[in-house]
Amino acid sequence: MFGISVAKHCFNIMKTWFKQLNNMITDINKNKFTTFTRYVRVRSAPEDTFVEFDFAIEYPELYVELALPKTAFELFCKHNNVVHMDKDMAKKVDDDAQKWRFGDTRKI
Repeated sequence: MFGISVAKHCFNIMKTWFKQLNNMITDINKNKFTTFTRYVRVRSAPEDTFVEFDFAIEYPELYVELALPKTAFELFCKHNNVVHMDKDMAKKVDDDAQKWRFGDTRKI
C-alpha cells in the first residue's frame, strides 16, 4: 500500500517536471530560434536543374547539404531569410574543414 502512494507521488513529480521542461523548450524556440542567422552556400552551376547548396543555422561551419529545384530553392531562401555566403566566408568554412580533416598544417 505504501509503495503505491510513493509511486504515484513520484509519477506526479515527474509529470510536473516534464511539463515545466516542455514549457521552457517552447519558450526558447519561440524567442530565440527565429533570431538565428541562416546561411546558404550554392555548390551547383547556374545552368543545373537542381540547386545543390549547403544550409547552416547560426554557425556556417556546421551545415547540411541539400538539393532543390530552382523555384523551390528561391522560396526556401525567401522563407528562411538566408544570408548567401561570400567568397571570404566560404574560404573560412573551407579552411576550418581542412583543419578538422588533416589537423593544423601551418608550419611552426
